[in-house]
Amino acid sequence: ASTHQKAHLNIPGYHYSLEQEIFGSVNFINQHLAPPNKKVKVLLWSGDALPGEKAIRLVKSIGLRNMNGGDTTASHAHPSLTNVSSMMRPVGDQLQVYAPIMNENIYTNEWTKPLYGFSRVLETFQMTDLPRRLKPIDIYYHFYSGSEYASLTALKHVYDWSMKQQVLPVWVSEYADKVNAYRHAVTARKLDGTWLMYTSSALKTVRLEPGMGWPDLQRSTGVAGMVELPQGRYVSLTGLSQGAYTLVFQKKKPSQPYLVQANAALQQWDVKSSGTIHVRLQGYIPVRFTMNRKCELMVGRKQYHPTRVHNGYQFRLKVKDTGDATLRCF
Repeated sequence: ASTHQKAHLNIPGYHYSLEQEIFGSVNFINQHLAPPNKKVKVLLWSGDALPGEKAIRLVKSIGLRNMNGGDTTASHAHPSLTNVSSMMRPVGDQLQVYAPIMNENIYTNEWTKPLYGFSRVLETFQMTDLPRRLKPIDIYYHFYSGSEYASLTALKHVYDWSMKQQVLPVWVSEYADKVNAYRHAVTARKLDGTWLMYTSSALKTVRLEPGMGWPDLQRSTGVAGMVELPQGRYVSLTGLSQGAYTLVFQKKKPSQPYLVQANAALQQWDVKSSGTIHVRLQGYIPVRFTMNRKCELMVGRKQYHPTRVHNGYQFRLKVKDTGDATLRCF
């Protein structure tokens, strides 16, 4: 038998079928394992995680995203960009979305030793964030991480560190949509210096070089805010339905009210002529967002006031969705 033939379990009566592996697995989970209101959204590749074009096309044909593969493991022991994979792998006319960061099996040398090795994923998180943000935080592990004290302790350490960071949590399915949006995003510059950007609403943040200046909020379209970070100047987009943004730059930081940071997705940002802003932030943890200026927030009949922080004025809510809210800034 060849090496390829040995690399599977000998299951009596089993005949390989790509359709059965994909459609059959999804149907079994949906019908017998998943709650009625929680169906399969993403197929995670197993094994060497190198699916062919047909496999990816079949997954897409039933409306699912796909993810896994890649080999991002940069650490202090291997401090090289060659240990950082791309976001995706084109396969024919299909697209495989790579896992942002590798799992504990790699950091433990294929579950041999050290079993606490997954704690080194924090080095990968930090090295793919600074000096350039290349990857998101992605805690990726197998259930057997809970079978040993060392591996479980390492996993808890990774979670404790990650929960202290300023993050915007997203589902894997949402991340896959962002990767696809990034691949198909188009930018162009007009002769007058205006930048045009076309992308789906899944992609709502772009990074600018500081030398480009600051977005002119009056002449730009689809810009909700911006923040200055060591990695660059990040601009928050409103998620226009047509995905056609116009970016005009100026030398000075805007004086108008704008969003600095948020831990939830921006679903609405509508600046009225009266100066008020109709806003909706929807996330998976209690909403926190920061404005550059002091504002008051009305959610239904309840009024909220912000706390002064180093980069603006922060609202801390107990809800995960503001609903249709109104900002009035001073």
